[in-house]
Formats: sequence, C-alpha cells, structure tokens
Amino acid sequence: MTDLDDLELQKKLLDNEVAGDIIIIRDPFAMKGFSFRSFLVKTFFWRIIVVLFILIALLAGTMFFLTRNVVQHFTVTKSETFPIVIMSDAEVDNLRSRVKIFVDHLLLQHVPREDLIVTQDELNGLLGRSDYFRGNMYVTLTPGKISGEYSLPMDGLPGGRGRYFLGHDYTTIDEKAQRVEMMMETAATHEDWFLGPLFFLQLHFENKDFEEYDQRLLELVIENGSILGSTIPDDVIEGHINLLEESYEEEDSGEAFRAIVNGIDSVSIEEGRIIIKPRRTADDEEYEFIFEDDFADLRDADEYRPVQYDDDVNAPDIAEESTETKFGDESQGIGTVNGVEISSMIL
Repeated sequence: MTDLDDLELQKKLLDNEVAGDIIIIRDPFAMKGFSFRSFLVKTFFWRIIVVLFILIALLAGTMFFLTRNVVQHFTVTKSETFPIVIMSDAEVDNLRSRVKIFVDHLLLQHVPREDLIVTQDELNGLLGRSDYFRGNMYVTLTPGKISGEYSLPMDGLPGGRGRYFLGHDYTTIDEKAQRVEMMMETAATHEDWFLGPLFFLQLHFENKDFEEYDQRLLELVIENGSILGSTIPDDVIEGHINLLEESYEEEDSGEAFRAIVNGIDSVSIEEGRIIIKPRRTADDEEYEFIFEDDFADLRDADEYRPVQYDDDVNAPDIAEESTETKFGDESQGIGTVNGVEISSMIL
C-alpha cells in the first residue's frame, strides 16, 4: 500500500465508521447540522403559505368579477348634475350647535326650549361640502315626503370607470295611518336579475310603553315590502319584529339612543323643512329654560338666528336687555345672545 493509499484510508476512517470489511457512511447532512424533520416541517410550512396565497388570489379574483358584475347591472353610462347649495362654515357651525343643544337636552331628559328645524337648503348645503356628493345628489322636502336624486360616479369600483349609480328614492310619513313608506329605484333596469325597485318597504310605527326600560319608545315593524326583487317573508311580517329593538339593547349606546327616542314626540315634513318636536307633558312649561353653557360657543356668533315664527302668538317672549329674575333665594342672570333669551336651567 502506498503512502497515498494510506492517507486516503485515514481520511475515510475520520469521516466514517469501519466495521470489519464494511464501511458505514454517516449522513453527510447530519454532519453539517442538517435535520431531516426540520426540512420536512419547513417544506410543509412553505407549501401551506403557497396554498393560502393561491386561495386568497382566487377569492380576490372572484370578488373582483362579482363586484364588476354588480356594478354593470346597477349602473349606467349616463350621468346627471343637480343644483349645488353653498353653505359657509358659520352656517354649518350654527346647524351643528342647534342639533347639539337639542340632543343634549334629550340626553339629560330635559325638554328643549324649541323644536329642532332643519331646512332643505341646510341638508343640500351639507352635501355641497362633500367632493363626492357635490352636484351629484340633491334632496327635496315636500309635505310628508323626503325625495332624493343622485348620480354617483363609480370610478373607484371594478368595472365602474365612466359609470354612474343613477336613481332616486323617497320616504313618506303618514302620521294618521302611522305608516312610513320607502322606495329606491335606479335608471339601470337589471331585468336579468329581478324586476322592480331595489327595495320597497311599508313600515308601521307606534309610540308604546316599554316596561323593561320604563320609557315610552318607538316601535317600528315591517308590514309589506321587497328587497332586490325578493318579497319579505311572511314569518318576518307575522313575527312583528321591532326594527329598533337591537339599537335599544346595544350595550354601549342603547341608553343614549333610548333617551333620544323617548324625548321625541313627532317628526313631520313640511315644505322645505323637517320639524322634530320634543315630548312635552302637562307638567312641563311651554318653554323650558336652557343651559347658559350651551350658548357659550354662540355668544360671538353673529350668524346665529332664532327660529322665525309666522305670527306673534306662537313666538316666545324675547328679552330686550339683561335683567335679574329671582327663583326662591337664588338669583339667575338672564340675557340675550343675538336676540335669543338665555338663562340657566332650573333643575
């Protein structure tokens, strides 16, 4: 045996085990820290990732084509424009303050001094401040009816480039029949899916005493209707399900929602305005005093205007200048903010 052969044999002995004439070759991967189990786990892990990626891609593709199909069925290439009402920041602040004062009183179970009146121009003015709705939507208020028209661009949706959700809807309130009727239909016919409007609903409303809340709340149930061509099932109608029940029971906001509903006596629609009347009892004064703090943000607002009355009979007395009025042993300051009488709430 040559020296070279001897060196080769020593190298084999170092790298392998010799048993008689049999040379047992060790796993070369194990010698380098390779784990076959780890290899299988990693391979399986990456296969799962690949499968999930494929499933997500298929789901996204399916949703894309489904959305594209819906957009094609409910939109048209024709568009319309509607009048734009400009509303200043001061006018928005005025509307926000009126709504806030009214709602805050209801939350505190106090009777607001005045009805909450929101005009047609104010509603359209809010739409005009939105880049999306400006000129693409318009609301009209007529006695007992709210009507809406819209031509909304669908460019942000799959297949929506150059297409518009063009349609109109209405909501009517019949106080004598205690019925609300709602309907929405589009310019797109979608005849291969269903015929008729997107939805049509007739709802019955009634103020009832709810013993579990010890409050008088609104009950709103479905009498008749259809959604996307499917008639409302009889078991839903016969079940007399109150559509507001879940809102009443909501853990976080239910109490506040019930306080607001309990404090509202009626909602009526007149020409160009919506009137929300608070619930007043025989023990309530005709006009409750209001928190002076509620008007703190209006003291310097020249744009604030009181509700205009058609005659002097229904108009509340307006203080011409600051006076002092005593209630028991305490004295409360009364003044005016742009012609509107203010004082502290008598608790």
